[in-house]
Amino acid sequence: MSYSRFSTLPDVRKTIEGRLIAYCKASDIGLALENASFIKDIKKPYLQMVLLSSETINADMRAKREREYGFFQINICIEQGTGAGRAEAIFQDLKDLFPVVPKMEHLSIEAPPKKSPGFNTEDGFYVIPITFYYRQERN
Repeated sequence: MSYSRFSTLPDVRKTIEGRLIAYCKASDIGLALENASFIKDIKKPYLQMVLLSSETINADMRAKREREYGFFQINICIEQGTGAGRAEAIFQDLKDLFPVVPKMEHLSIEAPPKKSPGFNTEDGFYVIPITFYYRQERN
């Protein structure tokens, strides 16, 4: 895959995944990353991270800087029938992990995360999707 000289997707992914890996290891939560093998365990909660769409704009008149706005989604997956309490606690942890301020390295979260309604999957999980809006500046 090739990126333009201003592309920030690898940096965005590295920052987000790095924080999630550290959190999941410390919390004994599984983590399913894009295009990586992962085996689900119905008794163990896991997170699934996906980078969604992004838009790059010129940040100045000379087109020397670019600003990228985009979304990433984290699905919180827990065993069906166990209540939403554990997922709600994980949601709060994720809000704390990706704060609106301060800026994380070269990435900033632009608004509090949006939590979508939960749903059940055929393989026995209850999933709550969480969407984050980010911005990254690039010279």
